[in-house]
Amino acid sequence: MARRGREVDHAEGVLEAWTVPSAFGGAIACNSPGAERIALTAPEGLSSHEAFASTLAHEQIHPNASS
Repeated sequence: MARRGREVDHAEGVLEAWTVPSAFGGAIACNSPGAERIALTAPEGLSSHEAFASTLAHEQIHPNASS
């Protein structure tokens, strides 16, 4: 992956503070409301840090019982 900028560092810091647990390393990115967790591919599996941050943000906007 290419080097990431300050904006992506900040975005990932905000996203990591999210209260819904995230599991990394799966084959797909998805929100699992029943399990109350977000599953994501490993960051290295995406084309850029921006793609990883936007995928994580997308999954986090889905409602969960704990959010």
